[in-house]
Amino acid sequence: MMKFFVFGRNKPDWTTEDYHRTLLFDHAELVKGCDGFVRHCAGYVQNHVQSLHAVGFGDGPVPFPDFRNCSEFWFEDQSALANAYDNDDYMRMLRPDEQRFGNAAERVAYGGRGEAVRQRVSIATGGAKLMVLHDAPNDEAGIPADATRNALRHSAHRLTQAMDFVRLVFVEDRPLPFRRCDEYWYADAATLLEAMSAMQRDGGPATPMIMAHVVEHWVLPPDEYRRRPV
Repeated sequence: MMKFFVFGRNKPDWTTEDYHRTLLFDHAELVKGCDGFVRHCAGYVQNHVQSLHAVGFGDGPVPFPDFRNCSEFWFEDQSALANAYDNDDYMRMLRPDEQRFGNAAERVAYGGRGEAVRQRVSIATGGAKLMVLHDAPNDEAGIPADATRNALRHSAHRLTQAMDFVRLVFVEDRPLPFRRCDEYWYADAATLLEAMSAMQRDGGPATPMIMAHVVEHWVLPPDEYRRRPV
């Protein structure tokens, strides 16, 4: 199983509020009705950013641009991903709508692999989630220090393993700004923010991180997913 992450932001003439509303209601309904896409997609969740926090960069530049949402798509493999986007239904229904409100120049997409998608045991639309993007390699030496992990896991009632990003999908001329994404779920936003504060009080992360506080909304939940004949 693999995940496909799309980080996006609104066009300059769209307000952030209108962007979130259009993505959550109008675009989500189009996706659910797009047979050529849905038959290949094993799950789709929208993460609507509430706040972004750059931690541990000092005075240096933050290597990832500001984004308003992160859409996660689950696919059985890279072939399913390619088939979802390379079909008439997607080009006719979804592509024009994406271009209507999304800033294509700022959109960045990555494919990732990992067991994280199989670790998920329940779905809570509207829940508080923390996405932690960092440059640690896939080994114990690169994983954040125990104090960081323990602080973020404090009161987290669900969490995944790390997702390893394996390739830059669309934007070939940009360096990969991070190599891992850890996701933590909390009972509410207040608990999430307290975990972040505790992490910073304990000395901060071992590696620089972009921390995104998001609200999670499921569009195609995996437990309702039914593969349609191709």
